[in-house]
Amino acid sequence: MSAVHDHPLFDPDRDVVTDAASLHGLAHPVRIQLLGLLRRYGPSTASKLAAELGISSGLSSYHLRQLAAAGFIVDHPTGAGGRERWWQASQRSTIVLSPPVTDPDAAAATTEYLDAVLVANFDNAHRWLQAAEQWPQRWREASDLSDLMLRLTVAETEALRREIASVIARYPRHDPDRPDGEDGAVVVHVQYQLFPAPGQQPPDEQGPSRRSADVP
Repeated sequence: MSAVHDHPLFDPDRDVVTDAASLHGLAHPVRIQLLGLLRRYGPSTASKLAAELGISSGLSSYHLRQLAAAGFIVDHPTGAGGRERWWQASQRSTIVLSPPVTDPDAAAATTEYLDAVLVANFDNAHRWLQAAEQWPQRWREASDLSDLMLRLTVAETEALRREIASVIARYPRHDPDRPDGEDGAVVVHVQYQLFPAPGQQPPDEQGPSRRSADVP
């Protein structure tokens, strides 16, 4: 846990470190998208969020209730006494710890959640591609969807992850309660993955990893 609290992007007052049990309530692409919208825009209702995602208000309401049951969202006082329930995110972001290899149930729950995250992230990037032509040339050139391979040790990979986080931490985080930032500033999504290339045998303590026979 101490490593998480030392992470450059972690704020104990605004972020949550969750366990595998809570992940069951979040492990669905629609729920991740709904939670992302609440974190981006602030409090909203099932019908408003449904319109944003192009789903029915009933489906939106169902997934919001699941998020609430898991503690990721709470009621917002805006909707008190009104006809429609208003929701707000409980935290700014969710941090998931890697489960121990001795806990297969926790590992399965974490994988299920991360699968949903990947689906939501792909959809997010795809929506940008569909809208990119509407943006000025400078913004299109500033955006990036890159893929490259490095050859690193686990220590170098850990260092790279810390360095990426440290760079991101130098820039202002989006806060829906303070939407007005510097002139010309917009919400920018930073999505990155860092993992060993599939198709390799994990290295042992004595030697480097070996390629599988079917890896080109």
